[in-house]
Amino acid sequence: VWWWAAGAVALIAVSAAIVVGLRTRTADATISERGTANEEAWQAFQRARFGDNAGRVQIETGIRYYQEAVQLDPAFARAWAGLATAHMALTWFAERPVAENMGEARRIAVEARRLDPSMGRPWSVLGWASHLVDWNHEAAESQFRRGIVLAHDTSLLSWYGDFLTDMRRFDEARAVYVKAQA
Repeated sequence: VWWWAAGAVALIAVSAAIVVGLRTRTADATISERGTANEEAWQAFQRARFGDNAGRVQIETGIRYYQEAVQLDPAFARAWAGLATAHMALTWFAERPVAENMGEARRIAVEARRLDPSMGRPWSVLGWASHLVDWNHEAAESQFRRGIVLAHDTSLLSWYGDFLTDMRRFDEARAVYVKAQA
């Protein structure tokens, strides 16, 4: 039994060291990694990310925090991109028409892209707007692909897979989903 307890203590110590290291890494993140020098904007951004991939209430809470972040630092492109994504996600939960939610998501994504054209997420939000509102599937596919090239983000691959599924391109969608899981 003593060896099990010693192992458990060692495991807890290693886990604690990892957590401390992660907290230090987050606290020491450079301005270029964060995207803002404004500590309050960064904190609001971090709180907003709680709403990522959640239900309506969490997404609406995230929107409020993203709005706070962009009010504190209007040049904080990552916060603008998060706000655009949250409005896009709200499309599936909200009581507003799709065109209103996606119109807001598009407007915000354009601002995020203007502030930092190298981010992939705003391009993918624009892809959803082109697909769901404009029914311009060629533009949507181009925007999804641009987002994926710019950001190696599995959620963007998944969104592209969803788009391909909507387009009934099932074999391509499956290949994209497999790539997203890799």
